[in-house]
Amino acid sequence: MNTKLFLSGVCISVALVSCGLTISENLVVGESQTVNGASVRSWARIAANGEITQAGLTVPMATIQNGPTSGSPVVAQINFPSDVQQTTFLQHVSLDWNPHGHTL
Repeated sequence: MNTKLFLSGVCISVALVSCGLTISENLVVGESQTVNGASVRSWARIAANGEITQAGLTVPMATIQNGPTSGSPVVAQINFPSDVQQTTFLQHVSLDWNPHGHTL
């Protein structure tokens, strides 16, 4: 019984790793910039036919947790990968950190 569960777990793990490898082959990373001590990066997923299926920005929690509470605002303009820029209307993302919040 335990052997069957172990082998089932191994098969599921291998299947998940295989899926991850397939997905990572279509992942294109763009520009990265350090914002508040952490690396913020643009990315896109591209289907086998060249279609952009997803485009996004990874913002680590450390970017938010390490945000300054005083001083000047932090502004980063992060370009999308060139494949995204050439085939969609997306060019860049502007990420702003205002240490004083938004005033009305």
